[in-house]
Order: sequence, then C-alpha cells, then structure tokens
Amino acid sequence: MLFKKIHQKSAYLQFKISLPKEYTTQMKYVEIELTQGNLNNGHLYLAKVINFFPKESVGGPNINSKAPLELEIHCGINEPVFSDIAGDKNIFRKRSWVSEFFKSHDLAAGDKVIIEKTDVHRFHVYPQRNRTC
Repeated sequence: MLFKKIHQKSAYLQFKISLPKEYTTQMKYVEIELTQGNLNNGHLYLAKVINFFPKESVGGPNINSKAPLELEIHCGINEPVFSDIAGDKNIFRKRSWVSEFFKSHDLAAGDKVIIEKTDVHRFHVYPQRNRTC
C-alpha cells in the first residue's frame, strides 16, 4: 500500500493507492529501439513496454481524459517532466522534451533508449551506451 500526499489550498490530503504487485516487483528497466518515426515526430513508442508503467498513469486520447496519476520523468536535460501516457497512441502525452533529448544525445534510428524505474511513478530516461570490453 502506498500513501500519497497532495497539497490542495494549504491543506494536505492523504489517500491510499493500491498497486498490483507486478508493478513493484518485476522489471526495473525497459529498452526501446528508436525508429525514424520517433525521431521525426518527437515521441517514444511505449506500446511494447506499456505493462512496465502503472495502469493508473495511462489515460485516454486527449487532455480531457488524462490519467489520474502522472509519471515523473527525468531525462537529464531539464527539470523533471510530469506526464501521463496517451493510451490511444501509447506515447508520453507531454513530449516537448523528447526531441531535445534525441538531439542532445545525437540519437538516430536503431539506437536504444533505456527507461529505468526509480520509484513507483518516477522514471529515468537515458540512451543506451555501447559496451566495449
């Protein structure tokens, strides 16, 4: 059981969030291979890894149907981004940071991006580095 505090008009509200066990005990990170479509449109396709994210963070097709809980996304180029996932497209709804992320790391189609879970709703996004041994 997770307790979440929300600040509202100088009073804190506390409510319980029940998360299925698989969200807290399984995968710690996922890998996404970039496509030219990702680069052209400034987004990350999340369809193949959608179960990695809490279902409470997947919303509907537009801003009026956003998910009840947003993800905190750290990518190292700015302040954290808070976004849900647009469930019809399986991409982060707020994605203005994605094109900048691609450019700052000089990413190309075929490169891989790692999304690491650092807390229940907190994720770190970074490019996979080539291993040389």
